[in-house]
Amino acid sequence: MRYIISDIHGQDKLLEQLLSVLEINSDSRLLFLGDLNDSRNKSYPGSFLNVYKTVRSLTDLNLAVCLQSNHQHNLQLYLERGKS
Repeated sequence: MRYIISDIHGQDKLLEQLLSVLEINSDSRLLFLGDLNDSRNKSYPGSFLNVYKTVRSLTDLNLAVCLQSNHQHNLQLYLERGKS
């Protein structure tokens, strides 16, 4: 099966629930369309890290591809520049 997932916004528990009902096997492919995290003021502490770990594990298994969105881009800039 093919699945398209977007706008997770740091909701790690909801992502876990979604993945638990999908029939994912070695032939499955997931496409994450970005917005894994929300703004740093809105995501629960650690929740977007859990989302990233989950998505990364799926990409490492070649089950998923993740596209970068404005939220990931902004987080990357924040981490590269430090707190401003």
